[in-house]
Amino acid sequence: MKNFPDVRDLLSRRKITLCGVSRIAGILTSKNSDKILQEVSGRRFVEIEKIVASLKIAPKTRESIRPIGLQEPAVGRDRSADHEDLFQPNRTPENYQIESDVTDDLADQSGGNSPIDSPKKKPGHRYEIRFSASEEFCRDLERAKMVCSRSWSLEAIIGKAINDLLEKRDPEQKEERRKKREVRKLSKSRDLLRSKSPGKPATVSGSKSADEKESPVRGTEGLPVRSRHIPAQLRDAVFNRDRGRCTYTSSLGIQCDSTAHL
Repeated sequence: MKNFPDVRDLLSRRKITLCGVSRIAGILTSKNSDKILQEVSGRRFVEIEKIVASLKIAPKTRESIRPIGLQEPAVGRDRSADHEDLFQPNRTPENYQIESDVTDDLADQSGGNSPIDSPKKKPGHRYEIRFSASEEFCRDLERAKMVCSRSWSLEAIIGKAINDLLEKRDPEQKEERRKKREVRKLSKSRDLLRSKSPGKPATVSGSKSADEKESPVRGTEGLPVRSRHIPAQLRDAVFNRDRGRCTYTSSLGIQCDSTAHL
């Protein structure tokens, strides 16, 4: 503040915080102080960081994957370790309580050993992954966090992307899918042979006729049964329409900024 009196003025008018001042302190000079202070005035800390980064050359970051320790032991069942589909509906605390009660009952029947805890797994290693990324990568990552709003863990989101990539490109998984397709073809051909009978066309067991597929499901009074199911196409259309953002607007006309749990 001695060298740049305008900093005191910004602080007194609450146009910048001490954290913001500490972020720009290393780049302020007599030549650029007026321009930088004007740019950071009224900005959030995240925005100030981006402004400061735009005035520096990014250092070369060595990509590394190194072990840093063992997994922290969890109390009870480790919910963060569940490998669930990120796009499944939220599991409520009531669901957890039901699962806990069922687990306790099974543990009592098995002599105190819970099927979830037995056999006991050794604590796995945790790794630190370090690399630098482009602005486009970070923008796509933020978009992925919006889409997977139930889980804000970067490990879960990037892990999901890696699994999807391996599922499409990994030769071992491709071979497994080929074998499963061959098994299904053999099973289907056996069903066709078994279903053949004199005077009747061969049909696949479990298949429906065209009339059955076209006719809607109807209740006891002959009216179509209402469903709470939301088609994926409609869900995606609403998400794109609202740009992944909550549509609640206050009486002052301010729209909610939340992009989570939508």
